[in-house]
Amino acid sequence: MSFWGSKLSWILLIIAIVGDVIVPYILGLFYPNYSQIRDVMSILGNPNSPVKSYYNAWLMIVGTLLLISAFNLYKNYNRVYKLFSLVVFILVSTFAIGDCIISSIFSTYSQIHSIGSGIGFTALALVSLIISAIYFRDSNFIGSIMCIVLFILSLVLFILFLVPSSLIGLWQRLLLVVIYLPLLNEGVNNIKK
Repeated sequence: MSFWGSKLSWILLIIAIVGDVIVPYILGLFYPNYSQIRDVMSILGNPNSPVKSYYNAWLMIVGTLLLISAFNLYKNYNRVYKLFSLVVFILVSTFAIGDCIISSIFSTYSQIHSIGSGIGFTALALVSLIISAIYFRDSNFIGSIMCIVLFILSLVLFILFLVPSSLIGLWQRLLLVVIYLPLLNEGVNNIKK
């Protein structure tokens, strides 16, 4: 039996997604004066952070899990729409490399970190739009509409995240959850099969 498309391959995607929401929250509890609402998650990995080693190690792990999942998603969607399956692979891989792996190597204050993270978040935000098209082609109209709604919501949250505010940490976390939802849904649905 092949690893690709197996329950284990989808469980790894779910671990990456759930972990990427929960791990920064837990690590933030061990960072004095860190605010989950006011501070972005990457501050957890800055050179002065008491949890930097743990957070940067987690980013490397989640990036690796998402790279594996990107290929798994490619194999899964390839049966419906070859071109869009490749686009999903590229977008998820871009997030895994840009926002996770590069961010784990370069400090929060680095220009490389900022560019990698920005490109990564943008790429992952586009995934829901591409999955919407795949669902539409596969006659899953409800799934397609839900992905469009999530894409629009991600645009709103992305704008709120970019606007200087005392809630930047909240907007980032909500954005992350929204852009992960189509992938989480895909993982859960494939485990149920």
